[in-house]
Amino acid sequence: MGKVNFDDRSLVENGWNPETEMLYQDEKKSKKKLSFTREQKSIFCVAFLADLFSFVCVSLPAPFLPVVDESHNISSDVTGWILGIYSLVQLAMFPVFGKLMHRIGVRRTLLFGELVCGIFVIAFGLLEYLPVPDPTDKSIDVTYLVLAIVMRILQALGASAYATAAMTLLTSAFPDDTVVMLGYGEVAIGLGLTIGPALGSLLYKLGGFMTVFGGIGGLILLIFVISFFILPADNYDKKEDQKANWTLKEILTHPNVLLSVILIIFIGMSCNMNNPILEPELRDKFGLSQVYSSLVFLVFPVFYLITAPFAFSFRKRCVCI
Repeated sequence: MGKVNFDDRSLVENGWNPETEMLYQDEKKSKKKLSFTREQKSIFCVAFLADLFSFVCVSLPAPFLPVVDESHNISSDVTGWILGIYSLVQLAMFPVFGKLMHRIGVRRTLLFGELVCGIFVIAFGLLEYLPVPDPTDKSIDVTYLVLAIVMRILQALGASAYATAAMTLLTSAFPDDTVVMLGYGEVAIGLGLTIGPALGSLLYKLGGFMTVFGGIGGLILLIFVISFFILPADNYDKKEDQKANWTLKEILTHPNVLLSVILIIFIGMSCNMNNPILEPELRDKFGLSQVYSSLVFLVFPVFYLITAPFAFSFRKRCVCI
């Protein structure tokens, strides 16, 4: 620690402890680190909203879409494809946008995704105005089915773009708090999965199909406008990468990454596998309306939302294997 001079001796005699002082200085530094800049706060808000609405759209139509599909002679297993194609496209496009991010820029990727997703969420609501087949005609409404799948694919394309950009923004803008920021990202995902069914069911009861998708799509476009004006120009993604460039094959074959991918797949399956069949079962066997059915959809994401911060807090205190 070095020599202690006369003034230090007098301080020690009066109860001053050098180790306590060091801890106090470290605590001051940590408090100073928590004071984020205005730019960082803007990035956090944009990224949080991006993750939130990316996963709101996953579960948004689950409580009422089976009813609408039945009027177009579409069974629950086909409804499952309409709902599940969203997550399938995200699975395929997340690494693609991650690879393209350094070429087109984080800001452009996020704005592109918000614009595309917002437009096609609204366009999905226009399916309400397609003619309903005659009750005597039991054949599948192919026009409705094709348009519904195409709209969901384009929604997922946009959502995967801005969700990938959002995670990149969080990890780049907060290099000293990466784990904490990823925890907030998981909270946004859980919150999106939580409010999606309830919000969709409420808006559907208030105004129908177009009210749901017009309202949510309008909010996403509003976030696009806000992001355009408050999001700073790309400066985080221009830093030189000091690490070796990994190919996609090397990443996916790494044991830790492979285990994480498998776990994420099974978590997603457990969260979404009941979406196409749960509402018809609750309606036919228990007589529940879409509003009450949406409460059942909340069980899994609510527990996800509650436990995610604790999991990341536990992760922060442990050494990663």
